[in-house]
Amino acid sequence: MHRWLFVLLALGGCGGGLPAATPADAARANVALADLQSGRSLVMAKCSACHAPPFPAAHTGAEWPKSIDEM
Repeated sequence: MHRWLFVLLALGGCGGGLPAATPADAARANVALADLQSGRSLVMAKCSACHAPPFPAAHTGAEWPKSIDEM
């Protein structure tokens, strides 16, 4: 349901945007690389329309669903 939230959290970002997902990111997050790439695309398309992409560490895993629902 909120799988892409996990994907977002798995992608450590810096400042201006989310980095491209790598095989190392997928291995560390224990998810398929395609899932990380899909999650990144979703975040960039949906979140970046109104503001800069959020830092994955901006919220805890438990906080992300509420934060996303509020948007």
